[in-house]
Amino acid sequence: MPFSYRLTCTALILSYPLLAFADVPDETLDNLLVTGERLTSNSEGTQRYTVPASRSAVGLSLTPRETPQSTSVITRQQIDDRAVQTGGDVLAQVPGISPSRADSNRISYAARGFSIRSVQFDGLNIPLSHFWNFGDTDWDAAIYDRVEVVRGATGLLTGAGEPSASVNFIRKRPLPEAAASVSAGIGRWDRRRATADVSVPLSSDGTTGARFVVAKGQSDSFISHLEDSHETLYGVISSELTPATQLTAGVEYQHNETVGAGASVPAFYADGSRTDFDRSASNNTHWSTFYNETTRVFADLSHQLDNGWTLRAAVSHNDGNYGMEYLYRGGFPDRETGLGMSSSFLNYRGNRTQQTVNVTAEGDFSLFGRQHELGIGWMHNKDDFEIKLATPVGAPPSTGSYFNWRDSVGGQASVGSVQQLR
Repeated sequence: MPFSYRLTCTALILSYPLLAFADVPDETLDNLLVTGERLTSNSEGTQRYTVPASRSAVGLSLTPRETPQSTSVITRQQIDDRAVQTGGDVLAQVPGISPSRADSNRISYAARGFSIRSVQFDGLNIPLSHFWNFGDTDWDAAIYDRVEVVRGATGLLTGAGEPSASVNFIRKRPLPEAAASVSAGIGRWDRRRATADVSVPLSSDGTTGARFVVAKGQSDSFISHLEDSHETLYGVISSELTPATQLTAGVEYQHNETVGAGASVPAFYADGSRTDFDRSASNNTHWSTFYNETTRVFADLSHQLDNGWTLRAAVSHNDGNYGMEYLYRGGFPDRETGLGMSSSFLNYRGNRTQQTVNVTAEGDFSLFGRQHELGIGWMHNKDDFEIKLATPVGAPPSTGSYFNWRDSVGGQASVGSVQQLR
């Protein structure tokens, strides 16, 4: 008897929704429009979380739907809303991009299982080195209007390389009207940052303008000895030489320096068991340093012909100075004594010069009763760098017990007078 009672109740409960919907009148709902764009008004017009068109895939101005590859764009609005501070932080926001950290400063990126071996600045290709990326992915994001990423092979614009992705950092340009913004922020671990962005018209008709960006920041870290400082200066002038000719020229200076740079903390002991160090534990010394100092000068000239075709010539020159000095400690420490790790003293100093030239032409033409769009171009890149390595003469310095990491074992005195350049 109790079983029949429960079965009857269940049947009534299940049938209730059907009875409730049986009396609903048949009517048509109003149209509902859903959009994924966030729109705000600023002096540049309408700023979005996307762009209407991009040239980063094949060099032609194509909408995202027309682009034959998977693309992502991190706009200025997204950079500001997410408080992103460096180009590396921007890439970390892009779907499908995987960072790989060699130490506190050297970060490489991959997409679709392959390394990203080049980046672009305003469409001009810059090769990257796995071991020494010259900070090209870690520059201050304050100077960029947006970052466009095309996943997959991009040989049309980057030449031979990995079928991973192309990253195009697009710099800010002068605005048609006067505008200025200043921001400052503080955070934990003594993080401090200030930026200023000023755009000024230089002619009454708005055909010539200048823009200046200044950014400075520094911070400590939860990792002992680790401190970062960043300085950025950027200036650009754009002018309409004629109604059909546009000239843009600018210079950027960036200086990044890290004190206490080093590798990651050992994850295992020599016996294979897991380590359990405090989060402040470091595998570096208080005297270790890593710095990038780069000055880039660039110019971009475009001219539109009467038939609608656009000619463009762009050049860029880069001078860089780089250095890295620290005691690398590898291997696995003994669980009881902390001894047994290997050591390698690294002291790199070097310079880099780079010239890039890009000439393109693009436009529409009719053929076989259809309208076509064609883009052709030529790019030249010359990259010269000389990095000198100073190494100890004889046996590498002893690291002692890793449990004494707070005392910066392997201090500079043990290696400072026994170096040779090679």
